Amino acid sequence: MLCMQMESVFEAVMTSFKNHIRNAAWMDEGTRATALDKADAVVHGIGYPDLVADPAQLDDYYEEV
Repeated sequence: MLCMQMESVFEAVMTSFKNHIRNAAWMDEGTRATALDKADAVVHGIGYPDLVADPAQLDDYYEEV
């Protein structure tokens, strides 16, 4: 549940950020396009991997440690 809420927050922030870029009067079109491409390339890692909730998977993951 919390992860879904965080995803929603992240999407809202990114939407706002991209709108800010689209409306930035000081940017030329090339800079705007590059900035939007970079915004689209942002990779987010919210929460933790599913294996953390499964003790067997977690043990397997760290078996060599």
